[in-house]
Amino acid sequence: MHRIQFLFLGAILVLLAGCARATATPSPAPQLDSAGYFPTQGWRTSSPEAQGMDSAALLKLFDEIQTKQLNVHSVVIARHGFIVAEAYWRPFQPGARHVLDSCTKSVNSALVGIAIKQGKIANVNQRVLDFFPERAIANGSTALTTDARKQAMTLEHLLTMSSGMDWNETGVPISAPNNSNRQMLQSKDWVQFVLDRPMKEQPGTGFNYNSGGAHLVSAILQKATGMSELAFAQEYLFKPLGISDVSWTADPNGIYRGEDGLELTARDMAKIGYLYLKGGAWDGQQIVTSDWIQQSSRKHIPATGELSYGYQWWAQPFNAYNAAGRGSQYIFVLPDLDLVVVFTAGLKTAMFDLPASLVETFIIPASKPEPLPANATTADALAARLQSFGQPEPKAMLPLPSLAQAVSGRTYILDDDALGWRAFALSFKEGAAVFRVMGEKPVEMAVGLDNVYRTTRVEARGDIALRGFWQNDKTFVMQFQGLNEADRLDYTFTFDKDVVDVRVTAFIDGNTAQARGKAQN
Repeated sequence: MHRIQFLFLGAILVLLAGCARATATPSPAPQLDSAGYFPTQGWRTSSPEAQGMDSAALLKLFDEIQTKQLNVHSVVIARHGFIVAEAYWRPFQPGARHVLDSCTKSVNSALVGIAIKQGKIANVNQRVLDFFPERAIANGSTALTTDARKQAMTLEHLLTMSSGMDWNETGVPISAPNNSNRQMLQSKDWVQFVLDRPMKEQPGTGFNYNSGGAHLVSAILQKATGMSELAFAQEYLFKPLGISDVSWTADPNGIYRGEDGLELTARDMAKIGYLYLKGGAWDGQQIVTSDWIQQSSRKHIPATGELSYGYQWWAQPFNAYNAAGRGSQYIFVLPDLDLVVVFTAGLKTAMFDLPASLVETFIIPASKPEPLPANATTADALAARLQSFGQPEPKAMLPLPSLAQAVSGRTYILDDDALGWRAFALSFKEGAAVFRVMGEKPVEMAVGLDNVYRTTRVEARGDIALRGFWQNDKTFVMQFQGLNEADRLDYTFTFDKDVVDVRVTAFIDGNTAQARGKAQN
């Protein structure tokens, strides 16, 4: 049984690993040519038709998402530098940060390109171990057992996931004890853990997904620039692009995570895509060289299925490339169509690639080479559809079972801290519910019982949205969504007299934890 840490009390997703608003209200059709315009101070918006996109086709995209009840959090579509469609599913809000998960790797790659442009790093052929002369490295250092394969490992090998390390990440769940990424996250020194990994094959032999290698890239950036990755990014990437609302987590030694942990708004994710679409240029500045953009996005090595891998960017078979993160966070860049598409989501692992299919099936066919005639009727229908995601209709609440009153307000003490907390109470009154977690500082959160999330701001954690329903006379199910998180946690409380069994399931991967408790009063 794996421990689950309560979202605002600990790192639950390490181990376990809708509010749509039409903020892109159609404006008078702008000119197709947006030369000289960059969204530093904010994105301009346009009707789809003015930018050569078919509102009817986009409406089919959003109908597909809604009809199939896909756990998408937001979508941003920008053509010719104008946002033509933007949606946020309740409880997610415009302007709020969302975790990028492994899209962080693609930002990491951009920062390497900037460091090379500045001369801080000579080139991608620099050997990895040369950046860490002060460390004694197993299976690679002359101070220990030397492995010529590790000595040959370069920065480019890290960027293309072809380091040759013995690294087991995608073949097993994140919760599995033999998952290399999990082992790194639990180690005291992440960088040392990765450097010490034994080699499996010659670097450059083949693709093997390796988040540890991406974290090494962050450590290399810090060594080469004399700045933390966050400080370097703020000065030379985020500030020029007008990105100010940023959060980025670090490892236990203060090295910002190169593989994960970055949070941006969906619109700011689109800015990263637009920078790449424009060949690294931004409002008169060459942030990163066009050659780096080309090298990052081209097919360096075959990856999985029809996908290839560049410098921490994925190359699609339909002439697009993208950043991708767990739960289906995506930044798509389609140069031939002058198009950027962003998805944030919490899709199950088996549906991870779905946004790419949606882009290929709906968005690409919607994109035409010239502006289309205005279509007010369909454009209005699209706007109304987007608006509806942010204002879902409450469902009529069924009468509460008699047990609801019997358990309401009672404090339950759990037998252990497998869930990251030891005591809780659920209260039901007049169609409303409250979830209370006991601790040094008790926290109360509202729970929607009408299928609509209620959001509570939790100190030092941010916004938490909850909704719930009685599955039967003895079982209450509660959905727990951190608004900057991809994953959703589904809590199942099964009551039997004074005893409660609590099971928590992570929606994306299906990993679970459980505990039993007893009523105190």
